[in-house]
Amino acid sequence: MHLTRRIEVDGRAVDCVLPHPLAAAEGKFVVGLREDGGRLAVVFDPSQVLHSLIGERHRLRVLGGGWLAVDPALRSVVIWGESGQFGREPDRRLTVRVLEAALAGYTVKEAG
Repeated sequence: MHLTRRIEVDGRAVDCVLPHPLAAAEGKFVVGLREDGGRLAVVFDPSQVLHSLIGERHRLRVLGGGWLAVDPALRSVVIWGESGQFGREPDRRLTVRVLEAALAGYTVKEAG
């Protein structure tokens, strides 16, 4: 099951889709445009082995992606890498800001 939160960033609505309940996990995420209206979405779906499958499952036109590690015990998220098929998402700083807003109280940082 996934939970979608609508986040307002720079006057723009962005959907953030995360597993629910949020548990310790490492996996792939994508940033894409919703097929049903074009809204930007950040989707973390560690159950999928390919970035393209996240796009298909969540009905997105994928713009890029990478990897996330979530640790609820430490209230932290680490983001890194890029999709072999789609490359890195267009704006990593925006991805970090969306995750920070969706996960209040969590520290979100880029590895490296």
